[in-house]
Amino acid sequence: MNRFCFNICDVIDGEPEAEHGGCGRFAPVHAPGSSSPHLAGEGEEAIPLLEALAGRVPPGVEPVRLRYLATAYNLTGASTQATRLAQVALRAAHMGGDVEEQVRAQAFLMHIAAHTAVDADLDGAIRLLEHCVQACDDGTVGDEIFHFGCLVDLAHALDRRSRPDAALAAMRRDLAIPSAWRRSTTGWPRRTSTAATSRR
Repeated sequence: MNRFCFNICDVIDGEPEAEHGGCGRFAPVHAPGSSSPHLAGEGEEAIPLLEALAGRVPPGVEPVRLRYLATAYNLTGASTQATRLAQVALRAAHMGGDVEEQVRAQAFLMHIAAHTAVDADLDGAIRLLEHCVQACDDGTVGDEIFHFGCLVDLAHALDRRSRPDAALAAMRRDLAIPSAWRRSTTGWPRRTSTAATSRR
């Protein structure tokens, strides 16, 4: 069964139990390698919580809320709705000048494309995933778990495009990331706790 986990520090301030009724069904957990509280639950449960936060978060946080909402919908199998929300998140991040969030929203869109696109569209997905990997390499996004996820999707897209050598090279890079085996169950993709703190 798919589990959905998201960093509440990215979306709201304060204690979720006290300030946001109905959050109690999300069990507080700590993601591996992080000291920030997370809320874990099924995608179906996360959707109403995230939708209820519409209009209640700062403009700079709205792209994050939309991306998490897209992730929740994708976990329920609603990839079309997830894609639409991720596109809105990408536009919002672009308007806000948030380069890191632009990369994360773009990576999520390409995550869907890597698994669902027809062969004719895979080349574009590969190029954009390579751009996301480069953003991790140059420090635009300093999150090894996110880096790992981008490489996994890149390898999958390359394999689907019948480029096994390039896919294998991407997977080898995956295995070289120190935190690869500490990957959380969030699904995709998340900010680190440091990034979340810097937003507030």
